[in-house]
Amino acid sequence: MFSALKEVRAKLIGSRLFFGRTKLLTAALGRSPSEEYKDGLSEVAAALAGGEAGLLFTNETAAEVQRILEETQVNEFARAGREATEDIELEAGPLTSFPHNMEPYLRKLGLPTKLDKGTVIMLAPHVVCKAGAALNSDQAKLLQLLGVKMALFKLTLRCRWSNDGDFEAYAADEQ
Repeated sequence: MFSALKEVRAKLIGSRLFFGRTKLLTAALGRSPSEEYKDGLSEVAAALAGGEAGLLFTNETAAEVQRILEETQVNEFARAGREATEDIELEAGPLTSFPHNMEPYLRKLGLPTKLDKGTVIMLAPHVVCKAGAALNSDQAKLLQLLGVKMALFKLTLRCRWSNDGDFEAYAADEQ
């Protein structure tokens, strides 16, 4: 995630990208027309509601910003609550990618493991996740330990505002 943000900032030289608490950002812009700093900014504040959001101040065109955002999508580890994108199953046998001191933690995460001469051994096959099913926190952690990335980090445009007060909201399917 941070590498993608760094890359966007590097490509948009002369622009400023701010991420922060959306309540603070909306208060700074003005939550209502009577509170807004400039005409139309309360509409931007309303578009920030619902999830993580940020502000980009730039002189670039919307098409150029969209192109840069599409180029900087990166795979990342899925979090709990996200849908699994593929079936992941571990076979019985040695798990040589894990050191011996990880065995109790793997067992705590639900894997049927034991330690044999310093090697972590899977006692039976284990389904970590099924495609389309929501991940719980243990599954998300196991996928991270296995190095499996099932999520995509991308920035999308929710709206555009210009200094003359022109506001344009983007539909979710345009993103």
